[in-house]
Order: sequence, then C-alpha cells, then structure tokens
Amino acid sequence: PAVDALFRSAAEAYGPRVTGVVLTGHLDDGTAGLNSVKTHGGVAIVQDPKDSLAPGMPESALRNVQVDHCVPLDEIGPLLMRLATAKTIRPRKRAVKVEKRSLSPRDMEKKFGRPTAFVCPECNGPLWETKTGQALQFRCHVGHAYSPESLMADHADGLERALWSAVRTFDEQAALLRRLKERRFNSPASPAYGPDLETRAVKFESDADAIRKLLQAKR
Repeated sequence: PAVDALFRSAAEAYGPRVTGVVLTGHLDDGTAGLNSVKTHGGVAIVQDPKDSLAPGMPESALRNVQVDHCVPLDEIGPLLMRLATAKTIRPRKRAVKVEKRSLSPRDMEKKFGRPTAFVCPECNGPLWETKTGQALQFRCHVGHAYSPESLMADHADGLERALWSAVRTFDEQAALLRRLKERRFNSPASPAYGPDLETRAVKFESDADAIRKLLQAKR
C-alpha cells in the first residue's frame, strides 16, 4: 500500500524527525510503514479505534507496533502541534541499516529461504514470507510488500477482474457467432463455419450467465 511506502521513505530520509499517523481505514494499511517509523526513532500516533468509522487500520497498528499515542481524531491535531514545537530533544538511536528495495531472487533466497507458493499481484513474481516487527509480510524481489490482509484483498480484486473478463469474452464470442450465422444466411457463398453456430452461441451465453450470477451473488 502507498502509505507504507510513504512512511518507509520518510523514516529512512529523516529518522527521528518523522511522526507517522494512522487514521481510520479498512484492512491493515500503514502498519508496516509505521513500524519503520518507530524503528528509525520516530513517533507513532494512532487514532483510537473506538473513535474510528473503520477501525481495521488503527487496530492493526496497535497490535503490531509500539505506538506512542492512541487518541481520538479531534486530539491528533493539537498533539501534532505540541510535538512539532516541543523543545525536548529525543535521544538519538543507533543507525539503522536500510535494506535495498530490490534484491535478486538468489539474494532473497539467501535472506528469507525458499519463496512461498503465492504470486505478487503487481509483477507476478514469487513472494517470500518476511516479518516487519511483529507483523507478517510477503515481499517479492522487486520490493513490493503485502500484509496477509492486503495480499488477500489484491488477489480477490484480481480474481474478480479475471472473471469479468471471462464474462465479456464469452458474450463477445456469442455475438461473433451470431454475426457469422447471419452472414452465412444472407450470403450462401460465405465460408462454412459449421452448422451449430447458434448452439455454440447459446453455450457461450450460458457460461457467461453462470459466471455473472456468481459475481453478482458475491456483492
């Protein structure tokens, strides 16, 4: 997720000067990035899940990151102002080694062992199982990283797109067969495409309807 990449980039560039805030939202976006903020000496703030319309993201951050502040939404602004103007000096933390975003498959196997059976939704490369703090992650050698929840969500989206593509293809096949049937009827000299054009078209439509009903039932 983009917020994780944002938190990681900010943490690597500015270290203890970064304050990361995770607000209301579904799934667990922000957890891995907020952990990176803490690892580099920054401050982690999370909206109180009881104050959130969608508590998934705050709850995930609280489970997996040593959060500094968990407050309602209307207290986050004043808290940020206090942190930004505070005169106290935060203790320096030892330097954190920053890993390369992209590693070769051989380097990934040396570091994380054999890849899992899962495929990266973005690049279709293999995924390795890793851990960021207490949070489980999956990462490909290009650098795309997913939590279990975000990986399942992306796979579900990809599956739905593939099924709708199948529906469209079946419908187009049926329409094409009927066009060929019409052309053969109007022009006896047209090439022969077999006697069962209508039967094949009906079969394609039936397959499309079956997948369409499955997709609509999941909504």
